[in-house]
Amino acid sequence: MGSGLSDLLPAASFGEQDARRVVDTLAQMRAPLTIVLDDLHHVRDRHVLRSVETLFECLPPTAHVIVSARFDPPLRWRRLAVADRLVEIRADQLAFDAAEAGQLLTMVGLRLGPAPLGRLVERTRGWAAGLRLAASALDRNAPEAAVSRLRGSDRPVADYLMQEVLDQLPDADRDFVLRSSVADPVSAEMAQALTGVVDAQARLESLEATNGFVVGLAGGRTWFTWHPLFRELLLHRLTVEKPGARDDLHQRAARWLVGQGDYLAAIRHLTAVADWPGVGRLLTERLAPDVVTSAASALVEALTPVANRAEVDPNATTLLASAVCNFHHSEYAAMIRDVEAAEAAARREHNPIAVEVLASSLRMAHSRALDPATLTRTARRVLEVTRPISRPDVPALERYRAIATTNLGSGLLLDGDLSAARSALIEAQKSCNRWGLGLSELTARGGLALLAALHGQPRIALERARAARATADQYGWAPEPQAAAHMTALVIVALDTGEVQEAEQLLGLGTRDTNLALASRIMFAVLALQAAIARDDLSSADRRAGLLALTAQRIALPRLLAGWVSVAQAEHLLAHGRVEDARQVLGQISDGGYPAARRDLNLARCHLAQDDPRRALQSLTALIPSLSAYRTVAVHARVVAAVAAIRLRKDAQALDLLTDAVELAAETSMLGPFLAAGQPLRPLLARYRTVVGRHAEFTTAALGGVPPGEQPIPVAANGQELTERERAVLPFLATHLTATQIAEELFLSVNTVKSHQQAIYRKFGVSSRRAAVDRGRDLGLI
Repeated sequence: MGSGLSDLLPAASFGEQDARRVVDTLAQMRAPLTIVLDDLHHVRDRHVLRSVETLFECLPPTAHVIVSARFDPPLRWRRLAVADRLVEIRADQLAFDAAEAGQLLTMVGLRLGPAPLGRLVERTRGWAAGLRLAASALDRNAPEAAVSRLRGSDRPVADYLMQEVLDQLPDADRDFVLRSSVADPVSAEMAQALTGVVDAQARLESLEATNGFVVGLAGGRTWFTWHPLFRELLLHRLTVEKPGARDDLHQRAARWLVGQGDYLAAIRHLTAVADWPGVGRLLTERLAPDVVTSAASALVEALTPVANRAEVDPNATTLLASAVCNFHHSEYAAMIRDVEAAEAAARREHNPIAVEVLASSLRMAHSRALDPATLTRTARRVLEVTRPISRPDVPALERYRAIATTNLGSGLLLDGDLSAARSALIEAQKSCNRWGLGLSELTARGGLALLAALHGQPRIALERARAARATADQYGWAPEPQAAAHMTALVIVALDTGEVQEAEQLLGLGTRDTNLALASRIMFAVLALQAAIARDDLSSADRRAGLLALTAQRIALPRLLAGWVSVAQAEHLLAHGRVEDARQVLGQISDGGYPAARRDLNLARCHLAQDDPRRALQSLTALIPSLSAYRTVAVHARVVAAVAAIRLRKDAQALDLLTDAVELAAETSMLGPFLAAGQPLRPLLARYRTVVGRHAEFTTAALGGVPPGEQPIPVAANGQELTERERAVLPFLATHLTATQIAEELFLSVNTVKSHQQAIYRKFGVSSRRAAVDRGRDLGLI
């Protein structure tokens, strides 16, 4: 080098004075110089380390030092960082990404596709030496397949890790990492439970500081993880060096995790040692209700290795795990087969009561998905099975009961027992909220919204359904079957309020990319048919009626659902004028409840369609007092009755019926029944606006959005239009009011009313009050 350094021969006592001599020599050099100190972690002598510190502190501007070490040497160099004289490059910055790893492998003659290359980078954490070692271990004839088989116990990787890492540890630390490696991640408390070492936190921190293969996790360095390849080596050496310890360590880990409430992690440890009774207890007594919560995916992931054992070891635990996984994947037939086999096995094994609770809950799930007519019975069975059990026996007891109560409410609703359904769903919503069963709570809230919609309470239904929908959107639950009830309620409200286009959009949202239960599919099919009828799109209605028939004919349906299907089918037949066929379908609906109310309404419509308004009016007059529980049906019945009264020329009764209908409907904008009545109702609505004069905005909407005053006014026979006053008098001619009474209603004199009446006769070319009324109806003025 031509400098004083060439004569320097360091001895064993190399210290600070020697370091200062090096610094003085460096200061005399003008050319830039870089000094590399490799593997500095091997230096442990404090005098040598102090001399290195002196070198760093006194280094001239022309010189730079590069230090490499597996971990931070015990040097006081933080002051260099404060003085901006230190640049640190850590392991995460040195880690190779996929592109860099691909270039490295190409240099040694290996090419991997994106997927296996990504797996290799993940397994090695981008560790350059690990990638080189892996390259030497991979089968060059089939490198991509070999990636999935790469393990830390493979010879090239294992030899390096043994020589460079594991064999460098003191015996006590070696034993500590071998025993702790059964857990990943591991905390100090858990490591203490596994090893009996009281200073586990200090040891883990020391290993992190001196070993790049133990990494502290964020959040206060209370949890640590292992490099994947290093952990696989540790587990292999644990089996070799301490045969029999592995099972005990997994059991210790499981017990500690159960004490912490981390049951899923405990299941993984128990699965590792095939402790099926232990897994079964956690599944049946604590975890199974999670399958209807947002934790379902994590539960199924933990249970899948257990479920996979059901084919070769069909015991109660593996079969129940398989049943839960099949439920999650909507494989209900396979689920029931697993349940039946598990019940048989449980009679020979552990805790048959807990097994019966889970088995009966899964049968209930099957009913909800595919056999709604049995849902009430199977839900009651779960509640019956859980009644004599205490929470110490089955800690998840209240969660099972909350889920069962939710399903009971849903089943009672489908059966048509709406009062009992409401009580059950209110209780279920509270219980599910208390026990953190978010999806089941969503079901209960949706069921309550649906009840309000069926009762004709659109404001309450909207409030509940929109709140449920907001929750579903917030947590990404919109595609879940538990979201169907509140979407059904929203569609019903949209149809009841005349928002047919919105109903169609909601139907699309409710059925797109969702896994619906059979009952929900049928309800959406019913509403889709009714929406097409409301749009007067008979071609679409025909297609939807065919789909409804195909969906509903599979199995026996609960009473309300069966009746609802029949009502929709009858309305479709009525739209085609097939009155007798409609009447025959309606005759299949049993008495009592919501479907029967809709049945009687449509039977009256059948009478009207067969030109028998007298019979229609009689039947509706008898029906209306019993419809207070179903406001939409009550409004619709009054509207149809008003149309029948018009055809019977009972104008006063028609106006009274329409007035009642408007009073019931206006507050909640229930326009559907008025729009469905169509043209026959328009003159009566116009008369209502003149005579009664209330709810102008609502009646404008009921007329299709055009107020009568803005509609074209038909001219009389002689080409003359009626004056505003004459148009005001005309509707009263259809009543039984005398001229004096009409004058009082309009705040006019009797003579003025009589004058307008004669003018109407003249312009209409008639000579009697009845003829004037008929002409007014023909012109759409009454």
